[in-house]
Amino acid sequence: MAGTPNQYIPSPEDVLIVKQILTKKGKLPLELVDTIIDSADYWVKTTTCRTNGEVSILSGRERENKLLLRSYPLGYFPTKENPTKLPMTIVDEYPSIPSEPWAESGDFPNNATEEVIDYWSRDAVPRGEFPCRKIVFTIKSHDQGWGGPPGCRGTYKGSSTWFDVGLETLSAIRDSQLPPFHSTESPAWRRFHSRSDVEEIIGDFHAANREKLLPYFYIPDPQSTNPDAEPIICTTRTISPPTETRTTATEPPETKVEFRHGPDPGLGCLQRNRTGTRDTEEHVITWSCTDNVMDPDSIDGTKLDAEGRGRATGNGEYVRNLKVGDVVTLWGKARYGGWVNYVEEVKIDVYWAV
Repeated sequence: MAGTPNQYIPSPEDVLIVKQILTKKGKLPLELVDTIIDSADYWVKTTTCRTNGEVSILSGRERENKLLLRSYPLGYFPTKENPTKLPMTIVDEYPSIPSEPWAESGDFPNNATEEVIDYWSRDAVPRGEFPCRKIVFTIKSHDQGWGGPPGCRGTYKGSSTWFDVGLETLSAIRDSQLPPFHSTESPAWRRFHSRSDVEEIIGDFHAANREKLLPYFYIPDPQSTNPDAEPIICTTRTISPPTETRTTATEPPETKVEFRHGPDPGLGCLQRNRTGTRDTEEHVITWSCTDNVMDPDSIDGTKLDAEGRGRATGNGEYVRNLKVGDVVTLWGKARYGGWVNYVEEVKIDVYWAV
């Protein structure tokens, strides 16, 4: 099984070599070869992780929903410049920068997105439009160690600290397609190949959009062979959680766009903490494209609930619907007075076929 301890994780090139051997020397049809590859879980994997520290998520409007971690876009392999493992205290690198809601997707910069996705599809050769096969979430956490409804302590019942999965998608920007606030004739833009200049451009975009922060990394322009060519900025736009618009009671009233989060762990909850339990516990949750618990009220749905998972998280739809360029996000949550979600480590492993 892919991801078992000390198991070799292949690169796209490794998988393609095996497929070539099976098709040419073994004279097997490609459809059968793909079936063999999937049966062996011989997939590539990308990982992001935060560890070595603790994040506390407390109930309260401004602090009870926190993005903890995001994956890199499906189909992209992080380079040595792309951080994949961070301390829990770091919140200004791509995997951990908080998400921000946007009212309209058309407001978001993404004019190089299709080109980048096409390039990744040719370079890393993910199998088809929906290549994801499995996602493994690893969480080390606990709650405040007291409280909860009578009889629920030490169980997953009555827990008001939990984790949800979100979804973002790639938005890529190149120089001539940046928003109009930026001048491509500026000295900073002419030095755009350096990290500091990328941060300056991103900072300008924040200022032009009410201080919204964007997770980002940058890649070489696939159309250029010049290593000093202006790079492409890759950032993300949130699809889930959904957004809602509200008008403040201030004078004058202001319209704010916010994420819409539920008041309690729902059917789609990834994992709840045990109620009133101070000891740290590790939960490893696997979502597979072959999961088929379609009825949340079935025996299998009830089993998921007993394990602290949402009853509707065993249908495999999230994994099967992930496209090249999509980003998996992990959120931590807490509700009601006195509840605290203490998070010591989070990891996302995304497996996909080539």
